[in-house]
Amino acid sequence: MDVKGVISERRDNEKPTKKDLAIDKLVPEDILEEMSPAEMRGLGWLSQILEESSMCRVDDKHNIVVDFNGEAELVFDIPATIKCHWNSINMEDQPPALAISVRAIPSFTVFGGPSAPSEGRVCVNSMTSGMPITDHCASFVLWAEHGFYQMPRTIRESLDRARGYTQQFVRDLYSYAFSEVSRMRWREMFSFCESFPVVPGKLTLDRAKLDIATIMADPEKRGLLEADSKEIDWDLIYSGDYYESRGGT
Repeated sequence: MDVKGVISERRDNEKPTKKDLAIDKLVPEDILEEMSPAEMRGLGWLSQILEESSMCRVDDKHNIVVDFNGEAELVFDIPATIKCHWNSINMEDQPPALAISVRAIPSFTVFGGPSAPSEGRVCVNSMTSGMPITDHCASFVLWAEHGFYQMPRTIRESLDRARGYTQQFVRDLYSYAFSEVSRMRWREMFSFCESFPVVPGKLTLDRAKLDIATIMADPEKRGLLEADSKEIDWDLIYSGDYYESRGGT
């Protein structure tokens, strides 16, 4: 495929297609001119799945942005990811680095406190290698659509800090939720769990109570809570193996 020829032909058209406009939004023209045919095909796939995505949007700086309940945003920089891959082309056998950062939303505060700072770039590498870098970009969108299953700890911890979820905040919230749930009768506890069609995304008291009640109702998990509340690892309850097993974010 003559990429430069295709771009030149597109410039002569008075009305670019919807697909052309979408691709132009994903990468700047100087990068588009240097892309290989395989990368162009990956870019077309990325454009298609973004159009169908319910989780992701693309901003005017060619970033894929995922909102986390109005509290923080996960930002995937498409041009930076492509350039980083091109600069390390001699390391083709190594999984590429992905330009992902976490951005705090200034309007969100915890208990009326100051907004948390943005976390900036997070160190993330893809789990696969040997395919066009634009395919990795498309895979990020599919990952988002599936709830960021098995999210790396580096991203999760950065998101938590940007959302204001400090360790002390998590521990205080879950300790209080534990005391609330402990007073429930078993039937009341099961009814409480069944009242949520989906797990709440925001870390509220109800989300904490749901996590506690769900664990207490599970004989195999109940042992996690059989200790004094001050000795329980609330960070594990909120973001450890138990929550990850449900694809939580």
